Amino acid sequence: MSIKRPFLKFTINEIETLFESDKGNLVLICQIKNELKYRGSKRSKKFKKEIDAIGVIKNKELEDKGVCGDDKNTKEECKLHKEALRNLIEAGKDKGFLAYTEINKAFPKYLLTQEKMRSIISILKELDINVHK
Repeated sequence: MSIKRPFLKFTINEIETLFESDKGNLVLICQIKNELKYRGSKRSKKFKKEIDAIGVIKNKELEDKGVCGDDKNTKEECKLHKEALRNLIEAGKDKGFLAYTEINKAFPKYLLTQEKMRSIISILKELDINVHK
């Protein structure tokens, strides 16, 4: 059985450009994630983390982290959480850090509990996004 690596001859820069042009394409994201498994540079590893977080934040991952897993949350509330988290990750990735006030502003107050705040900060730290006061 041969392993398909359509991006074998692509540079990381070319792969990043391809990803940026079509973030919503799940097939492309899976192919890129597969290619990055075989690349060992720091840039490749960091890019894989970004794809894992920004490319597609799956419901299961959010539930495991405590962001959307409450029975109290409706589908609409969970959708709001995911969208706010995506926006925070992108902003944090651009700046390299976020302030607590930015996190508070990103989520509706009635949805942001202390437990969820800790979960969000944990996700951001895993992505090397520092959170400052």
